[in-house]
Amino acid sequence: MKFEKKYIIQKSLEEVKDIFYNLEKFGSFHPLIKSVKKLDTNVNGQTKYLIKEQPYPWIPIRIKYTALVGIQGNRIAYKIHGIPMVKPSIKYQFSSISNAKTQVHFNLDIEGKMIGKRILMSKMVKAQNSLILLINKEDF
Repeated sequence: MKFEKKYIIQKSLEEVKDIFYNLEKFGSFHPLIKSVKKLDTNVNGQTKYLIKEQPYPWIPIRIKYTALVGIQGNRIAYKIHGIPMVKPSIKYQFSSISNAKTQVHFNLDIEGKMIGKRILMSKMVKAQNSLILLINKEDF
């Protein structure tokens, strides 16, 4: 199951990359992520993070999973592991529109046999929309 969308962030390309390339910083903007811990960086330059998320604010249950983050120029990929029966991956491509405006091309792909893939997709897209709004509100 795939989804893609383009967003505009009212920040420079470097400011946007600084947020998305550092998952600990990214997590501070993400509405569902409660904590991010850097675990390791491998020989290919990919960084592994442990993420704790609370998918529903009214249910006091947190889930844990890992994300392997790979960076290549103005592109970044997050491969998520540890969510039962699914393999989500997120890719971003960044393009500078002006000194204070950046386009973010968001691609979400969820593979697996989970019956609730649509629910997960909807949850992830809503979180992405909120994330972009929060980044746009933040003053640097």
